[in-house]
Amino acid sequence: MFNDFKTWSEELTLFESLGLGLFVTLSAYLLIYVVWRLIFVRTAKKTQDRNDLEIVAFLKPIIHYVVILVGLYLTFQYSLKQYATLQKAFTSVILILVIIILAITTNRAIDRNLPRVFATLDEKKDIGLSRSTNLISSITKVLVWLTVILVTLTQFDIEITAAVASLTVFSLVIGMALQESASNMIISGQLILDSPYDIGEK
Repeated sequence: MFNDFKTWSEELTLFESLGLGLFVTLSAYLLIYVVWRLIFVRTAKKTQDRNDLEIVAFLKPIIHYVVILVGLYLTFQYSLKQYATLQKAFTSVILILVIIILAITTNRAIDRNLPRVFATLDEKKDIGLSRSTNLISSITKVLVWLTVILVTLTQFDIEITAAVASLTVFSLVIGMALQESASNMIISGQLILDSPYDIGEK
């Protein structure tokens, strides 16, 4: 049966295979959207739990955009096998769009959740993490967008080996320069997690 389907699909014209791919993509999107609305969104609205609402907010752009883009990626990957240049162009652009959407979604999740997490830790341990929220958030966002840039360059066949090597050397230099500070931070983090002493204890 699978061989019959494979043979049938290979006999399709370009427009027929594109049409089939678009139909399957839209069908998959509608199915996932209905399941997402019925399970995740309804549960979040019913419970009004902050974590559930955060999950729904995080998944929303993925459901609306990434599912369709992935479907289009697979459609062009299959339909344009005989047109290698067009296939490479379309799939590269779609993959870059997916990565950018995921990066934006991740950064928004960091903005929403990191201050809350640090504030909760401060309430329990009083360690002043809230003052570092902006710094840690900015560093994380830079790393996310740096990853996006490197992946984008690889999609356009731009050699990034030299850039990665330079970043590695730069990281080593910074690491050596901040070795003592990093060691103190790690020890402090271990003390916070282990909590060997209570406030006021001698």
